[in-house]
Parts: sequence; C-alpha cells; structure tokens
Amino acid sequence: MKRISLDFQKPALRVALLGSLCALAIVGRIALAPIPNVQPVTVLLMLIGLYFGVGWSSACSVVVVLVTNLFLGMGLWTFYQIAAWALIAAVTALLFRRRKNILLLTGWAVLMGYAYGFFVSLWSFQSFVSFSGGLGFWAYYLQGVVTVDTYHALSNGVFLWFLFPLFRRFFGGKPIAE
Repeated sequence: MKRISLDFQKPALRVALLGSLCALAIVGRIALAPIPNVQPVTVLLMLIGLYFGVGWSSACSVVVVLVTNLFLGMGLWTFYQIAAWALIAAVTALLFRRRKNILLLTGWAVLMGYAYGFFVSLWSFQSFVSFSGGLGFWAYYLQGVVTVDTYHALSNGVFLWFLFPLFRRFFGGKPIAE
C-alpha cells in the first residue's frame, strides 16, 4: 500500500490539517461527553505534539478546551485543562520524539489519563475546597480516580492504539519540524 505524501512544510496546509485535527478532538469530546472522561483529546494532543511539535500542540490545547468548554461549561478548570493537556503533549513530544513504539506510547497514554486527573484535581481542589487540608485533597482525588480517571486512562489506551497507526501512515516516522 502506497504512503500518502503531502508537503506539510507549506503553512496553509499545516494550518488546515491542524484545524481539522482540532475539530476532530472537539467533536470527539462533545460527542462522548455523556461518558465521563472518555474522549480522544489527550491522545490527539499527544500525537500532534509528536508530529507537529510543542508549539502546535499547545495552541491546539487552547483551541480545543475553549471551544469544547463553550458547550460543556466554562470555569476556572478551563485554565487547568489547558495547562494539563499542553504539558502532557509537550512531555510526550520530548520523551518520544526519537522512538515511537506503539506499546510504550499506549502505556504512556494510560498513565497520562491518571496524570491529567491528578493535575486538574490538584488545582481544582486548591481553588474550590482547600479549606479542608492535605488529607482532604486525597479524599477528593481518590473519589475520582476509581471511576472518572480510570475511564480516561483506559480510553486513552484504546484511542492511541487506533489513532497512532493512522498518524504514522499519514505523517511518516519522522516528526514534522516546527
């Protein structure tokens, strides 16, 4: 099967492609909103970071969160979501730029589901319920880890397993320089 080859160095093509990937993340997040934290956003942003760089993944994090939160609800957590997804995408891009192994990336994606939940819970707790002290945070965090964060982690593994081969096929083995 012949690989599709496009010149992603052309700015207009790159912006159109990244806009389409953002739209895919937005539609996926909104469509799957009834299932808590099952969404393709984390994996898509990780893959955008891997193939297009940290700057593009950070910009996509902002776009995806702002647009989806217009539908799902805007609040202080919006900033924490942007920061968490931008950080996850950046760390993924830095750690896996040279070696893109599907098993390692799948494990990493699962771990990032829990990391995202921890990061957002930490900041949300400090903003909304910090009066209860340190043990209160762990109670707050653990009530979401068992269900919501596990859904996120497992769905990340599934989404990565299906999306990574598509990214590799269309964008090749090498990252596209920023």
